Amino acid sequence: KRNACLEGKDIKKKEKNKMKVVSIQPYRWTDEEIAAQQKKCNTLLENGTNYIAFSSSLEPTDNADPYLQVNRLTAQFKKIRKGIRKDAKVGFLIQSLLGHGWRQNVIDGYSEIITIEGKNNHRFCPLNQKFRNYVAEVVKKLCEAKPDFLIVDDDFRMLLNGIGCFCPDHLELFAEKLGRKYTREELQEFLNKQDAESKKIGKLCADTIMESLWELAKVIRQSIDSVNPELECGFCTSCEGEYLYAAKTAEYLAGNTKPFVRLNNGFYLEDGLLSFPYRQMNTAIQQHYIGEKVETISECDTFPHNRYSLSLTGLEIHITSNLLSGVSGMKVWIENFRVHDEKINKLYLDFFKKNWKKFKTLCGIREQYPYRGVVVPLPLDAPIFFNPTEIAKIIRKSDFIADAFGVLGIAASYEDDGSSIVALTGEQLQEFSDKEIRELLKRKMILDINGVRELLARNMGDAIGVKEVDEITSNVVEVAADEELRSMDIHKFMPMLRPGTGKIIPADGCRILTRLGKAPFANGPLNEYVDLGPGTVMFKNNLGGTIISLPIPMTREVWSRNVNLHHPDRKEFFIGILNVLDAERTPVYVDTDLSCYLMYGFSDQHREFLAAVYNLSLDSMKKVNLKVKHEIRKISVLQNDGTWKDVDFKQFQTYYLPDSILIIGDKDKTEYWNDANAQRIIDTYVFNMDNRGFLRVTERED
Repeated sequence: KRNACLEGKDIKKKEKNKMKVVSIQPYRWTDEEIAAQQKKCNTLLENGTNYIAFSSSLEPTDNADPYLQVNRLTAQFKKIRKGIRKDAKVGFLIQSLLGHGWRQNVIDGYSEIITIEGKNNHRFCPLNQKFRNYVAEVVKKLCEAKPDFLIVDDDFRMLLNGIGCFCPDHLELFAEKLGRKYTREELQEFLNKQDAESKKIGKLCADTIMESLWELAKVIRQSIDSVNPELECGFCTSCEGEYLYAAKTAEYLAGNTKPFVRLNNGFYLEDGLLSFPYRQMNTAIQQHYIGEKVETISECDTFPHNRYSLSLTGLEIHITSNLLSGVSGMKVWIENFRVHDEKINKLYLDFFKKNWKKFKTLCGIREQYPYRGVVVPLPLDAPIFFNPTEIAKIIRKSDFIADAFGVLGIAASYEDDGSSIVALTGEQLQEFSDKEIRELLKRKMILDINGVRELLARNMGDAIGVKEVDEITSNVVEVAADEELRSMDIHKFMPMLRPGTGKIIPADGCRILTRLGKAPFANGPLNEYVDLGPGTVMFKNNLGGTIISLPIPMTREVWSRNVNLHHPDRKEFFIGILNVLDAERTPVYVDTDLSCYLMYGFSDQHREFLAAVYNLSLDSMKKVNLKVKHEIRKISVLQNDGTWKDVDFKQFQTYYLPDSILIIGDKDKTEYWNDANAQRIIDTYVFNMDNRGFLRVTERED
């Protein structure tokens, strides 16, 4: 047995990590406002913040003096900085260079980004020489104000409503790379095709467009180096299509300093806590492909800086989950930019004063506790958005964690240790090569019905034990049929809405875990169901893998998701099939019918596990029932002051113990030991517990 400690003392001994916390500040102009801002900045610096960045919009304007903005802002920067602690790092956020697309007027002498449809999105093209010269001069002026760092904001991108730009300069550049000249209209027609040649040309166009942005990044770095080669310059990545290029952009901007990227994973304008698992998926994908060579920090903005956009609870969930995902800090934007009103952001400021030590404790802790549970692996080659005529939707794929396990409180992760159970959907499998899939098929795997369809389309049905999938034309129930599965208190009947579901036609050798049935009439008795054939099946292939195929899809569609996936009976079912698939890796989960997200890691070295439970429900979670296989000797809970407080077990007087012992072996079916020898072990356990003053109860719920 493992002697495990939930969030135990060895965590406390870990060397403190340096947490990068960047506070974004507006420029204040009156003496009264400046004094208040200086006081606030110093308060932030006393409470975990170590970077103060002044937000500077510096895209070209039609002012008679093109450098009016940068001259005024740098002068004000020097004035405000005098009242900020001398040991603080104070610098600039270059909030706008290419522009965020909000401007409507055309600035003489500058070419602008033209979309594939021929529309002007009012952002500056990085190929324009006048624009490059302007950027070089602006960055030089910023550096002459002697900041401690620069950060380039997320308008520094070529993705906005499709990959741009298709201006005359870019069309000429495409012609050089493609070996012939295409008009914008020809490219639009050509790139809408999905054949291999079209995708090849699409990738070449995308790479060429990004190279034009990197040339501008080099201009920025050259201007920095002309004044201070040691000046740090970070980068805020943008959108789902450009995270693939973020590391390289950050490296060009960083020069000889350490590159860092602020992820594009903000939680502001929150649309409900059930979107949180998708944000986690977003964060994991960006981190994976940006890689470990580049430092990553989280986007913890509250825009537009009030609780209509981001609640204090939402902010805490976002920060702690990101730190537990491995980021080394955060960019925090809590200051209202529209008006100077101390009341508006006081709650956010008090929040950081209260919690920053807790955040510091969590920073870097992730490295000690590799995640355990079901994994959703990511393909070796990052998915690339080839078609510039559409908005990229790379990250928003159907997903076992975001659509199911991450709402049901079942431990799962995107970090693949090479041996955990794999869970993939059809949309995700499309991004993997045949070679990668065949390697995954050597392992234990769960597929949704669209994953089954995808592998059948790739002639891999023999590896999953499925001949074909028939469409289901009505709502049905899934009926637990396997003896082992039914022994786990799985509910016999589970409802299924029709959209996207399918009936699996299994090959010989499949183990039928469930069957599909239909009541004799609407709302009729389920015990009189008409059998429609196999539902969930399990198959051992000749590659050494064991595959479970489900008749339901993972989906973001609300009705199908809530009925087919988000249901206490379905949670029991998922836990059951995970046990059937690999009893040794019995899933860790939160025993509740509230929507919740569980982050769980285990340290083999210290025999400790670290768990974080996020309540995604509007109902309060009065207690956390965490189901683990470890023998617990101690539990500690993280406090707001960054310390760990031990749980007093003396407050508990009862315990529940089953009358049999689970055997972990290499057999297909779960075995339980309940002979005289087993009873002696159980009696000894009961004797020891009774002597310690605990009372055994017969019902687990008690």
